[in-house]
Amino acid sequence: MPVAPPRRLVGGYVHTSIEAGPDDFASCTNLYDEHGSLRKRDGQTPIRQVGTYTVSGFNCGWANGTAVPATVSTTSINASTGSGIIGAASLYFGGSSTFRQFSIKGDVESSATWVDFVSAYLQQRSLTWEYWNGSAWTTFFVADCFKPQGDGTSLLLHPFAPWFVDGSGNPVYNNANQLTGVIEPPSDWATLAIGGQTKYWARARNIPAKYLAQLTSSVNAAASQFTTSEQPIIWLMYFRDRRGTPHEFVIQVQANNVLAFILDGTTLTGSDSLVPDTSPHYTAATRAWAYYDSSTDRVIGFNGDVWFYAIMPGNGEIYHLRADQAGTSTPYQSVVGGLRSDIPPGTVAATYDDRIFAAEGQALRYSSPGTYKDIWPNDNELFIADDVGNITALASVGGVLAVFKRDSIWVAQSDGSADGYKAWRVPGNVGCVAPRSIAVAGNVAFFLAEDGVFTFDGQSTSKVSRKIDGWFTPGWSSAPENAWGVWYSRLNQYRLYYPGPGSTPHVMDSALYMTTNEGDKPPSFWPQGKNVNTDWSFNATCVTADASREVTRVCTGDKFGCVWELDRGLYDGGTAVTFEGVTHRINLGQGIKYLMRWIVPSQPAATNAAWSMAVWADGNTAAEQTLTLNAGVNMDAGAFHVASTNHASGTTYAVNNEHQTLPPQSVEVQGRFVQLELSDAVAAPWALHAIELEVARMGRAG
Repeated sequence: MPVAPPRRLVGGYVHTSIEAGPDDFASCTNLYDEHGSLRKRDGQTPIRQVGTYTVSGFNCGWANGTAVPATVSTTSINASTGSGIIGAASLYFGGSSTFRQFSIKGDVESSATWVDFVSAYLQQRSLTWEYWNGSAWTTFFVADCFKPQGDGTSLLLHPFAPWFVDGSGNPVYNNANQLTGVIEPPSDWATLAIGGQTKYWARARNIPAKYLAQLTSSVNAAASQFTTSEQPIIWLMYFRDRRGTPHEFVIQVQANNVLAFILDGTTLTGSDSLVPDTSPHYTAATRAWAYYDSSTDRVIGFNGDVWFYAIMPGNGEIYHLRADQAGTSTPYQSVVGGLRSDIPPGTVAATYDDRIFAAEGQALRYSSPGTYKDIWPNDNELFIADDVGNITALASVGGVLAVFKRDSIWVAQSDGSADGYKAWRVPGNVGCVAPRSIAVAGNVAFFLAEDGVFTFDGQSTSKVSRKIDGWFTPGWSSAPENAWGVWYSRLNQYRLYYPGPGSTPHVMDSALYMTTNEGDKPPSFWPQGKNVNTDWSFNATCVTADASREVTRVCTGDKFGCVWELDRGLYDGGTAVTFEGVTHRINLGQGIKYLMRWIVPSQPAATNAAWSMAVWADGNTAAEQTLTLNAGVNMDAGAFHVASTNHASGTTYAVNNEHQTLPPQSVEVQGRFVQLELSDAVAAPWALHAIELEVARMGRAG
């Protein structure tokens, strides 16, 4: 019987979700290419909560199993007050309005049963979280905990880290009486009368009875708090000051729409007439911008209304950066043209030549250099006046200042004088539509244009997303102008985070990873996103690449005021990261019958727990053949795995050995092509180098 040549699918060489070819996926989610291997992306680990809990009035109660409490309280109530708890218990908590974040506290941190309860919650992920929808208790996603990740020692309870483990794996408690969480309030959350109190109730169910054996586990409702506001982070950055000390700087819209500036976890107090809470009008749409200025050793930025600065290494205050309109005892005291009395708005801003450049309309204005950032001569101004739109973005790249409009790019450089600059237009009609999509990587800047992703090196543009032109059709994003780009140097990836088609305009719930490759090989593109729409993770309102550490990481600030580290852990909020990919058609020739003999991973698939592959013939998904690979073990290189649903767990076959007692089963395939679907549904790492399909021809068509 003649044998058709093996069809090889090289996972690491998957190029695009659009372009045809045997190496490519027709569609995929949460996969990417890393150094020649196909991998599932890691999850997101919460590292800081900068929101505030400002609302009191929780009612709490205990009950046996799924029963409702007979008694609830706004003060303290322990499990012995519940309904004769025998088996698994439920902790009920409710407020007079729906809430987004909660902090439930026990009476005594050292209370054995309360600590055990929190410990069980952290270790087992065994609790079921439910809300009342008007007719039934319904599951929703809430707090998350993690197996040891990264350094192998930290365990986190979102959004705080109330305890850690020591070198022996035993918990070391720190404020362990606090049980906190973040939720996306369901639209059908309804009130319910429990213990005489009509509230919006939620419950943590399946608390093992052994943790309540002493019946002294007491919850302090009076000390517990919640918040009804989202409190988005609108700017997040990491940097090292000129002493080499690392810092984190956050700008956040807190409750009642007031703005807060947070340096290394400390909320800064307004000074010099800059008091953040005097103008409670800020929202997630506020365009803030900031950077660390080494010349002055300050954080300098624009908060959407006025310029500000914070002195490093930090004195607890935030100041209004006012224009020095006199320039006394400076080189600009008698400058021709005089000095500005106000610093121009900095919604579109960048630094170049140790100056601040700020764009407004078609005007580009800039500060004096060095320590004179508060001095803005009137003549320090350029007009990008082609009468075709306003300036949309700025970036320092390739030794020039790139000035973007929606359909053009201009270049600004010194004209040779002390403070003068000149600008000229780069040939072409490509511009930037999303100011924060710009990410500089070495001598090139990536950015989002009307029709895809481009690079600019200071002289010319190049379209890098040509092979996925079909991706950027109308409706691909609810607000593409709010997309945010970062360069992730560890994987040579440009990452574009954006509001998906169904997202609110200022919440980035989707991403497109572009992995650059060596030589002339084109980049590969990988869509990313949350697996469950109701999960509260992947709700970024700002994104940053943290280069202050030895190994660069990507972090996001979300609409709940939580800071996340990406590429770490196995979960997105309350759900495991899972993947799915469907290949393009793999042509078999004419419409004939084949026996599919085996599916072969060409090298070990790293620490795979459980994943499956379905084979579709001529696109017939109803007649798919499913292969479930070994659970909980690594896949041997070259091992044969039976291409049917009858695969025995742990069974492998030696390379080219067809004389085993249990040889590979064959699956009959009839058609002109096959497609493969790879997927998993578990919290586990996954990686694969390649897959080979070998099929044997059975006969001729007709």
